[in-house]
Amino acid sequence: MTSLREEVAYAKTYIRIMSFRYKDRIHCEWRIDEELSDAAVVKMILQPIQENAIRHALRAGVPQVRISIDIAREGETLKIAVADNGPSLSEEKLAEIRANLERRDRGKVGLYNVNSRIKLHFGEEYGLALTNGEAGGVTVVLTIPVNCMTPMETDTKM
Repeated sequence: MTSLREEVAYAKTYIRIMSFRYKDRIHCEWRIDEELSDAAVVKMILQPIQENAIRHALRAGVPQVRISIDIAREGETLKIAVADNGPSLSEEKLAEIRANLERRDRGKVGLYNVNSRIKLHFGEEYGLALTNGEAGGVTVVLTIPVNCMTPMETDTKM
Protein backbone atom coordinates (compact mmCIF):
# COMPACT_ATOMS: atom_id res chain seq x y z
CA MET A 1 0.00 0.00 0.00
CA THR A 2 1.00 3.59 -0.55
CA SER A 3 -0.59 7.04 -0.45
CA LEU A 4 -2.38 8.37 -3.50
CA ARG A 5 0.15 11.23 -3.45
CA GLU A 6 3.05 8.77 -3.89
CA GLU A 7 1.21 6.75 -6.55
CA VAL A 8 0.49 9.91 -8.56
CA ALA A 9 4.12 11.10 -8.21
CA TYR A 10 5.35 7.77 -9.58
CA ALA A 11 2.83 7.87 -12.46
CA LYS A 12 3.84 11.43 -13.35
CA THR A 13 7.49 10.37 -13.43
CA TYR A 14 6.61 7.49 -15.75
CA ILE A 15 4.82 9.88 -18.13
CA ARG A 16 7.84 12.24 -18.15
CA ILE A 17 10.12 9.34 -19.06
CA MET A 18 7.80 8.13 -21.82
CA SER A 19 7.38 11.68 -23.16
CA PHE A 20 11.15 12.01 -23.37
CA ARG A 21 11.49 8.58 -24.97
CA TYR A 22 8.86 9.34 -27.62
CA LYS A 23 10.04 12.91 -28.23
CA ASP A 24 7.09 14.72 -26.62
CA ARG A 25 4.40 12.61 -28.31
CA ILE A 26 2.94 11.64 -24.91
CA HIS A 27 0.84 14.15 -22.95
CA CYS A 28 -1.04 13.63 -19.71
CA GLU A 29 -3.56 15.95 -18.10
CA TRP A 30 -4.33 15.50 -14.40
CA ARG A 31 -7.41 16.56 -12.46
CA ILE A 32 -7.03 15.52 -8.83
CA ASP A 33 -9.08 16.22 -5.73
CA GLU A 34 -6.15 17.17 -3.49
CA GLU A 35 -8.13 16.23 -0.37
CA LEU A 36 -7.56 12.61 -1.39
CA SER A 37 -3.76 12.83 -1.31
CA ASP A 38 -3.46 10.73 1.85
CA ALA A 39 -5.88 8.04 0.69
CA ALA A 40 -4.36 4.57 0.89
CA VAL A 41 -4.13 2.82 -2.48
CA VAL A 42 -2.48 -0.32 -3.80
CA LYS A 43 0.97 0.40 -5.26
CA MET A 44 1.48 0.43 -9.03
CA ILE A 45 -2.13 0.82 -10.15
CA LEU A 46 -1.74 3.80 -12.49
CA GLN A 47 1.45 3.04 -14.42
CA PRO A 48 0.21 -0.22 -16.05
CA ILE A 49 -2.93 1.56 -17.27
CA GLN A 50 -0.89 4.46 -18.66
CA GLU A 51 1.44 1.98 -20.33
CA ASN A 52 -1.51 0.19 -21.97
CA ALA A 53 -2.91 3.47 -23.28
CA ILE A 54 0.44 4.54 -24.72
CA ARG A 55 1.22 1.16 -26.29
CA HIS A 56 -2.18 0.76 -27.97
CA ALA A 57 -2.32 4.36 -29.22
CA LEU A 58 1.19 4.24 -30.67
CA ARG A 59 0.52 0.87 -32.36
CA ALA A 60 -2.54 2.43 -33.99
CA GLY A 61 -0.43 5.29 -35.34
CA VAL A 62 -1.80 8.06 -33.13
CA PRO A 63 0.68 10.95 -33.60
CA GLN A 64 0.07 12.59 -30.19
CA VAL A 65 -1.02 10.32 -27.34
CA ARG A 66 -3.24 12.18 -24.91
CA ILE A 67 -4.19 10.70 -21.57
CA SER A 68 -6.46 12.40 -19.05
CA ILE A 69 -6.60 11.22 -15.46
CA ASP A 70 -9.43 12.34 -13.19
CA ILE A 71 -9.27 11.44 -9.50
CA ALA A 72 -12.33 12.26 -7.41
CA ARG A 73 -14.40 11.08 -4.52
CA GLU A 74 -17.91 9.74 -5.03
CA GLY A 75 -19.39 9.16 -1.58
CA GLU A 76 -17.14 6.66 0.16
CA THR A 77 -15.54 5.60 -3.13
CA LEU A 78 -12.38 6.85 -4.82
CA LYS A 79 -12.74 6.90 -8.61
CA ILE A 80 -9.74 7.15 -10.88
CA ALA A 81 -10.69 7.54 -14.56
CA VAL A 82 -7.91 7.14 -17.13
CA ALA A 83 -9.02 8.09 -20.65
CA ASP A 84 -6.95 8.07 -23.82
CA ASN A 85 -7.27 9.20 -27.43
CA GLY A 86 -6.23 5.89 -28.94
CA PRO A 87 -8.57 3.65 -30.91
CA SER A 88 -11.82 2.43 -29.40
CA LEU A 89 -12.19 -1.28 -28.80
CA SER A 90 -14.64 -3.48 -30.65
CA GLU A 91 -17.60 -4.71 -28.62
CA GLU A 92 -16.13 -8.23 -28.86
CA LYS A 93 -12.77 -7.11 -27.46
CA LEU A 94 -14.46 -5.16 -24.66
CA ALA A 95 -16.51 -8.23 -23.76
CA GLU A 96 -13.39 -10.42 -23.75
CA ILE A 97 -11.50 -8.01 -21.46
CA ARG A 98 -14.48 -7.67 -19.12
CA ALA A 99 -14.82 -11.46 -18.90
CA ASN A 100 -11.12 -11.80 -18.05
CA LEU A 101 -11.48 -9.11 -15.38
CA GLU A 102 -14.47 -10.96 -13.88
CA ARG A 103 -12.49 -14.20 -13.75
CA ARG A 104 -9.70 -12.31 -11.97
CA ASP A 105 -7.27 -13.72 -14.50
CA ARG A 106 -3.88 -13.42 -12.80
CA GLY A 107 -1.88 -15.07 -15.55
CA LYS A 108 -1.78 -11.82 -17.47
CA VAL A 109 -0.21 -8.51 -16.69
CA GLY A 110 -1.43 -4.93 -16.86
CA LEU A 111 -5.16 -4.43 -16.38
CA TYR A 112 -5.77 -7.93 -15.05
CA ASN A 113 -3.02 -7.67 -12.46
CA VAL A 114 -4.22 -4.26 -11.24
CA ASN A 115 -7.82 -5.46 -11.06
CA SER A 116 -6.88 -8.60 -9.17
CA ARG A 117 -4.76 -6.72 -6.63
CA ILE A 118 -7.50 -4.12 -5.99
CA LYS A 119 -10.05 -6.90 -5.39
CA LEU A 120 -7.63 -8.78 -3.16
CA HIS A 121 -7.01 -5.72 -0.95
CA PHE A 122 -10.45 -4.12 -0.92
CA GLY A 123 -13.06 -6.72 -1.93
CA GLU A 124 -15.03 -7.92 -4.92
CA GLU A 125 -17.11 -4.75 -5.26
CA TYR A 126 -13.99 -2.79 -6.25
CA GLY A 127 -11.72 -3.00 -9.28
CA LEU A 128 -11.63 -1.89 -12.91
CA ALA A 129 -14.26 -1.11 -15.53
CA LEU A 130 -13.61 -0.37 -19.22
CA THR A 131 -15.68 1.62 -21.67
CA ASN A 132 -15.12 3.21 -25.04
CA GLY A 133 -14.93 6.99 -24.89
CA GLU A 134 -17.64 9.06 -26.54
CA ALA A 135 -15.10 10.63 -28.90
CA GLY A 136 -13.01 7.47 -29.30
CA GLY A 137 -10.33 5.97 -27.14
CA VAL A 138 -10.84 3.86 -24.04
CA THR A 139 -11.62 4.87 -20.47
CA VAL A 140 -10.51 2.69 -17.57
CA VAL A 141 -12.12 3.47 -14.22
CA LEU A 142 -10.53 2.19 -11.02
CA THR A 143 -12.87 2.04 -8.05
CA ILE A 144 -11.54 1.67 -4.52
CA PRO A 145 -12.89 2.63 -1.10
CA VAL A 146 -11.85 5.99 0.28
CA ASN A 147 -9.55 5.32 3.17
CA CYS A 148 -7.78 8.48 4.25
CA MET A 149 -5.43 6.71 6.62
CA THR A 150 -1.83 6.91 5.63
CA PRO A 151 -0.26 3.65 4.41
CA MET A 152 1.79 3.46 7.64
CA GLU A 153 -1.38 3.61 9.75
CA THR A 154 -2.97 0.95 7.55
CA ASP A 155 0.04 -1.35 8.03
CA THR A 156 -0.03 -1.04 11.83
CA LYS A 157 -3.70 -2.00 12.03
CA MET A 158 -3.21 -5.29 10.18
